[in-house]
Amino acid sequence: MANLASGDPIRAFDGRPLVPQDFEGDLIADVVAEILVERGKVSLDDDWRADIAFTDVDITRDFDGYALSNTDLEISLNKDRALVKGKARINGIPADVALEEGCEEGGRAVQRGSVGLEDRASRRGGGDLTGLLKGKVVADIVLNADGTQNFDVDLTPAELTVPGVAWRKQAGVEAKATFKLQSNGSEQQISDLSLSGGRMNIRGSMVARNGGLESLQLSRFALNSDDDATLQITARDGQYDITVG
Repeated sequence: MANLASGDPIRAFDGRPLVPQDFEGDLIADVVAEILVERGKVSLDDDWRADIAFTDVDITRDFDGYALSNTDLEISLNKDRALVKGKARINGIPADVALEEGCEEGGRAVQRGSVGLEDRASRRGGGDLTGLLKGKVVADIVLNADGTQNFDVDLTPAELTVPGVAWRKQAGVEAKATFKLQSNGSEQQISDLSLSGGRMNIRGSMVARNGGLESLQLSRFALNSDDDATLQITARDGQYDITVG
């Protein structure tokens, strides 16, 4: 049924980054469509719908740099919009997933998502935030036409600490982070980074490579209201050069 949904004349996966051949596991599809056949020509009424349920399905091709496996997802497709919700492992990490792809007024294509991850995701996913982040965070993601991704991360449920600095944000204290992510192979560039909450105010950018921090430049580094500093961290020969201004 998934292959039927992807073939003529429905072509539910047209313009989308994955096709049925990218899935391994059990899929159940429910397709509702009015197909018209006249003089050998096949056409489809615009009011079609395809609902696809995944049970423990692996996706064999990375999606925007992320590997998805053990997915238990429900996907609803129509001519204008795709909705995805459920649970999956992202780079091996259990996550709650909600994604939307469609068109806003004026026909502009938009992709949005929400992903909930535990702190251990950063460590097992390649980065290491041990001692910095503890708890669950929820990220709202917008996928831009130029390949960048805008993140809006709710840090309120998490505990944040900065190693070597006598500062901590307790779980339950409101905080959020926003930034733009540009991925290029093993390199991730974060720009327009803003981290705020309570008396904390951090602005800057960073570069990570192969899951590890390569450089961090903060034009504002204030963990308390009376702080006014800058911070620069550069990885060099397995060590970090740290400059506070």
